[in-house]
Amino acid sequence: MPVPRRTVADAGRAELGLGIIGAGRWGKRLLRVFSATPGARVVGVCDSDPSRLKELKRFDQPFARFSNVEALLAHGRVDAVVIATPSSTHARLVLLALDAGKDVFVEKPMATELPDALSIHGRVQSAGRRLMVGHVLEYHPSVARLVALIRAGALGELRFVCCERFGLAQSSVSDPWWELAPHDFSLIRLLTGQEPRFVAARRTGPELIDAVVGLPSRVRARISVGRSELRPKSRTTLVAGTEAVAVFQGVTGQLDLLLPRVGLRDWLSGFAERWASADLTAELAAQNLTSQHCFSSSIEPLAVEAGHFVSALLGSTEIRTDAEGGLRVVSALCAGERSLAQGGRPIDVSAHPLPRRTTPALAHEPAVEL
Repeated sequence: MPVPRRTVADAGRAELGLGIIGAGRWGKRLLRVFSATPGARVVGVCDSDPSRLKELKRFDQPFARFSNVEALLAHGRVDAVVIATPSSTHARLVLLALDAGKDVFVEKPMATELPDALSIHGRVQSAGRRLMVGHVLEYHPSVARLVALIRAGALGELRFVCCERFGLAQSSVSDPWWELAPHDFSLIRLLTGQEPRFVAARRTGPELIDAVVGLPSRVRARISVGRSELRPKSRTTLVAGTEAVAVFQGVTGQLDLLLPRVGLRDWLSGFAERWASADLTAELAAQNLTSQHCFSSSIEPLAVEAGHFVSALLGSTEIRTDAEGGLRVVSALCAGERSLAQGGRPIDVSAHPLPRRTTPALAHEPAVEL
């Protein structure tokens, strides 16, 4: 049986003591954001590279510095840890933290192997701890607005969700599938409210990948990720329904609601023939579109995400991007990896059976005016 959940509030603390593991580029961003998050105090940072720890002198807040994880976890003021290390190390560090009695925020993906993701999910339950996966786009104000529009019926019945994510530096050592596709699987789950049933992925270049994602409904989904000097940096999510098309540009954070002047159903009919291989940038540029709605926000998604984690732990409320969601994203990623190895054959997404729950409220959901 699962161990009853133990919370920071149960310990009589009104402030969450955080330890950050990893002081690289993203770890520094998380340090900055969590240091400014109400209710949180960074009390320790760990990195095996002494030079990275020295670079932290520019931060005004006092915190201890550690060169090994065990010492950080033994710190008496650390209630929860924030893991911002290479993806291949996530599972080991998460399990160490859970075994030490700490709640965990881990950057995406939660793990890079399905057995590890299953172990983490089980350990969260048995240890009575809390875990949040850093699927940051689920906390983006423009994505929250998009979800609200979908739920309000502004797009009509959904038909397509197409995601393009290009332009990482060529020096990156991470595979673009594991670096970029986690964002898109989390978005597809959020926008459609459905779990992927199969993934068929193939390489279209040395670091370019296209994948078709099968869903239970009539909605079709596609993911294209990669690095290429021939493609400009792009973070585009297109959601097409029977009444409107929404386009979220991740680079600028802008959300547009579009209506083709020639008739949406005609456009959808043509797009249906190209959706699995369409270049969204070229596709949208070639259409005679008129913008019916535009939304953008100056709120930093990472700040919303950090605030949600801290408030959930202090208030004992539900975490949106929890271990269950993290497991399902890893399961889809692993299916895609197997498909890539088998030349694009569709692979069933075989996540461990989990009880379904109602979709939780968005962390940042603005009112919708139609």
